[in-house]
Amino acid sequence: MTRRFRRGLIRRSLEAALGFSWLLRVSFAFADTPESPAIEPVHLTYELERGLASTCPGRERFVALVRAQRPNFVVAPEQEPARTFDVHIRRDGARLAGELSIVERDGSTSTRAVQAPNCSALVSALAVVTVLAIDEGPVVHQEERVTEPAPAPPTSSEAAPPPTPSIETGTQVVPSARRAPSPERRPAPAIAMLGLGSELVLGPLPRSAVGYRGYFEIEKRVHELMLGGRFSLAFAHAQLPDTTKLNVFVQTWTARLEGCGARELVRTVWLQACVGPTIGVYHSYSTQVVNADDQLRPWFTLNAGGRVRWFPTGRSFFAELYGTAAYAATSYNTVANDGSGAGHRVPRLIGEVGAGLGHSFDFP
Repeated sequence: MTRRFRRGLIRRSLEAALGFSWLLRVSFAFADTPESPAIEPVHLTYELERGLASTCPGRERFVALVRAQRPNFVVAPEQEPARTFDVHIRRDGARLAGELSIVERDGSTSTRAVQAPNCSALVSALAVVTVLAIDEGPVVHQEERVTEPAPAPPTSSEAAPPPTPSIETGTQVVPSARRAPSPERRPAPAIAMLGLGSELVLGPLPRSAVGYRGYFEIEKRVHELMLGGRFSLAFAHAQLPDTTKLNVFVQTWTARLEGCGARELVRTVWLQACVGPTIGVYHSYSTQVVNADDQLRPWFTLNAGGRVRWFPTGRSFFAELYGTAAYAATSYNTVANDGSGAGHRVPRLIGEVGAGLGHSFDFP
């Protein structure tokens, strides 16, 4: 019994020692495991073409999609030197197109393009492309060895060259061919707009009257603003009140050229401000008197105004409210020549308030 007990005790001791050594090896293995390598921080810009803000995920959603695949992804601070990843989403006919432009620290640029039928699929695809580009790392210059052909052996008539110190020959450092810069990202197209509105004209006519205005406008994105110009044509007509015998009318035919800037207030709603001159004709006439005065006089005003545009579908069609205040450089006095003394003098400060509908489209 004593021998059997001793043999069992020795066996259990050996098993315990082996188990303890195995635990030590496992613990050291975990302790020596390196941490996950850090992801290269990059600068990130994310831009949506006008009219897509209401239907496309924003920058925060894009960053979240990248971090879902690379949790330690970090956007580099503005002052830190790093590669720049420029994401741009725009309309391309009936589809949507996305571009990832990568600006290396040496200034070279490469571009990857993606198309999709909807914004969610496009942003998800761009996030995958961004992750792959980050994993590839920046472009580096590699050293390549180019072996020169061995010199021909000297002939017997040629003297052997003197011995030279042993140095490495037949190699030269040649920078690897740089990645050919891809074409720069195509800038977002200009946006053209056609609009038609009805407006209440205040001041130029003998009484407040409804006029009509149509316009053509072109805008281009500059950072967070849409800058451009608008050309419009307008007509308004009113009768001089309180006359006894004459039907005296006044009408204006005008053209206006304005410079404008717009900014998105909230999704689908834009605020625009414009300034510019108006020129045209101030026409007064009578319809009941033979050979009555028919006066055509020049018209000139300086205008400043604003408008609020609403894109209910996020693109294309819009509705708007607008108002304009103007200084009338030409001020005329229209008087009924029938003894009634009825008349109207144009004040220096005039304006209009209106509403309209329009349609926007990419301008080539």
